[in-house]
Amino acid sequence: MSKFSVSLFVKAKTDILNILQVSRRQNSVFR
Repeated sequence: MSKFSVSLFVKAKTDILNILQVSRRQNSVFR
C-alpha cells in the first residue's frame, strides 16, 4: 500500500514538473 502510494506520488510530481516546464517554454515563446 505505501509503495503504491509512493509510486503515485512520484508520478504526479513528474507530471506537475512536465506541465511547469511546458508552461515555462510557452511563456518564453510568447515573450
